Amino acid sequence: MASNGDPEGELVLEGADEHPVEGATYEIELAYLLGREHWGQGLATEAARAIVDHALWTLRPPRLICLFDPRNVASRRVAERVGFTFDREVLLDGERLPMHSLHAGPLSAARRAPPR
Repeated sequence: MASNGDPEGELVLEGADEHPVEGATYEIELAYLLGREHWGQGLATEAARAIVDHALWTLRPPRLICLFDPRNVASRRVAERVGFTFDREVLLDGERLPMHSLHAGPLSAARRAPPR
């Protein structure tokens, strides 16, 4: 996910490009999608936790972000369960979305065991 600021200082996100754009900042986004028949079983939380662990230990980004429809309370709860907190609103394809983030650091790394 590429990001840049508009003239008013608002954070504008754009879909990832196949070729990096000079001057753009790139984020790693946690994303999950689960078929309705599997909702309510803890699978999204388990998958999100595994993705976060993999990203923190393998990719080692300074932070991860998570975007979702603000009406999707279940997705917000999954993000919060795995350590994401509200960061700010962003503009994506003309729509304002809440962006949650998880900063990699001593606390994040200390609570996760490295993959085997």
